[in-house]
Amino acid sequence: MSMAEEKTQLPRRPSGEKLESQARPSDAELGNSNIVPETPKRKSKKEKFFSKLFGSDYDLRESTYVLLAAIVIAINAGFINGVCMSGLLIQATNSKGDGNPQSQMVAGFAGAFTNCAIFLLEGNWTKYFYNLGMIASYMGGAFIAAMINASAKPYVIEPRYGPTFMIGGAFLLTASLLAKYDFESRHIFYLSTASLGVQNGVASLYSANLIRCTLTGAVTDIGIVLAQAFFCHFKGFARGCVLSIIVFNFWVGGLVSFYAVRAFTTETLFFSAALFFFVGLIQVFYLVKELGVSVHDAFFGTWKWKQVLKKLDTEDGDLTPEKLIRIFEKIDQDGDGDGQIDADELRIGLLAAKIQMTDHEIKKLFRAADDDGDGTIDENEWKQLVAKIL
Repeated sequence: MSMAEEKTQLPRRPSGEKLESQARPSDAELGNSNIVPETPKRKSKKEKFFSKLFGSDYDLRESTYVLLAAIVIAINAGFINGVCMSGLLIQATNSKGDGNPQSQMVAGFAGAFTNCAIFLLEGNWTKYFYNLGMIASYMGGAFIAAMINASAKPYVIEPRYGPTFMIGGAFLLTASLLAKYDFESRHIFYLSTASLGVQNGVASLYSANLIRCTLTGAVTDIGIVLAQAFFCHFKGFARGCVLSIIVFNFWVGGLVSFYAVRAFTTETLFFSAALFFFVGLIQVFYLVKELGVSVHDAFFGTWKWKQVLKKLDTEDGDLTPEKLIRIFEKIDQDGDGDGQIDADELRIGLLAAKIQMTDHEIKKLFRAADDDGDGTIDENEWKQLVAKIL
């Protein structure tokens, strides 16, 4: 039987279910008998919703973590922005001219770009450089996030996402201390802005720009989704729901900040700094609980996919790079022999090789190997992955 026939006859397993690894499936299991294969279980509404957001190879638990984190960072972004705009974070003696304003929006920068142009033409260098500093701070935070996670791929957990959030928390903690001890306000706003740049940088890297807390793009997308729904086109409905949740929770964060800053004034940002560290700890918890990474490695981002994929094992002992290369060649030869394999071919090939991996682990392995994101793995991509994990 060819690999193509196997691929069409072998039903997909739900995410997280263990693949049989002790023996090769019988012909009956592969549909080569009169036994009618079991009809695949119909997806629930929740599963359909997640698959529209994250694709067919999403993991339910990971996606749930991601959406909860999105709600937390949306509330935090709205809270920080509300506190910085309130005018109550900065002590009255701290507002020392145009370069140290009493209040500042830190979650949107269309106005800062416009101001830069106006103040440049007016020759008001103090205001010009202040607004330029705000833009650079946000961009710098996103730059740091991308530099630390340079090889990030959509919906693939990076080892250093947790530590990156810790860096954003450190920026905000520093801003909190500067506010408490009456330092010049521009430095407080620069650091607060940089922390949001880090936060949104990580969210955008992981979610392929689905989860963002800058509202202009989100509100535009929601409007588009509503217009499409009016004509019964619901393709982007799931995305619109997530964006609506983010926008709503950003508003909730601003609402909470109204009361918080009046109660705690210059110490208010300490709460946001703590929330930043909490988001980082959520990732640490996820890595320890779901992927089996040690607490130390999860906290400092020193784990590698080799540790996560330690279940790569066969009956004749641990895998070596040579064995994995031969497995790829065998999968390709049993398929169409074009030097590339897709996710289903990889799954069936690893099953035939008696490699002990769950369906979700195989999907993660495929994502990690598919360097150019074209939905297939060629020999060079496979060799690069082998070099990383073994």
